[in-house]
Amino acid sequence: MKRSGLGFSLVELLSVIAIIAILAGLLIPAVVAVRNHARRVQSRAMFQQFAIGLESFRQKYGYYPDLSASATARDIAFSLDSDVHDLFIEVLSGRGPQGGDLSATALRFNWRRIPFYTFAEGDFDEGGRIADAFGNRDIRVFLDADDNGFIAAELMRDRFVDSEGLPRQADDYVIPKNVRGRVLIMSPGNGGRFLKSWEWYHDI
Repeated sequence: MKRSGLGFSLVELLSVIAIIAILAGLLIPAVVAVRNHARRVQSRAMFQQFAIGLESFRQKYGYYPDLSASATARDIAFSLDSDVHDLFIEVLSGRGPQGGDLSATALRFNWRRIPFYTFAEGDFDEGGRIADAFGNRDIRVFLDADDNGFIAAELMRDRFVDSEGLPRQADDYVIPKNVRGRVLIMSPGNGGRFLKSWEWYHDI
């Protein structure tokens, strides 16, 4: 009397593996896309909070803080991946390192020690530097210093550094014209898509 086999045949096993591989191939790109979208949303939310803090600073003091002393007759621009990183934190938070008093430089800007933004752990990378959700530290801040209602495009057409440390130019597709707005914060983002504090700006 013949016993019927209870296991899978080799063909059935290979068919199941092939189906699983096909499903994985379809699902993994979707999961990556969802994760990247979540990171873009997270980064934009952080930039928006920075922008609100800077606008609150201006409303209280009457001007934007030119942390890098780079103000021209028009606007202010600085990168957080520079020596103004710690100063930016002090000025916006109204607190010095480890919760101590502000440095003399920070006090020149925020002498009332007003907290305009409370930094969270998620604002920093593993090295303790401000970074977007993709790990980019080169976050640029642009401020309408001359109060004309827009930020000049030539100020924003600057070089960003990619993940390998090579310069990357923000092209005309990303920054086509002058941007109508008072505060703009942006980073290289990922996959050639620059991240901006507000999704849409009115170009003029």
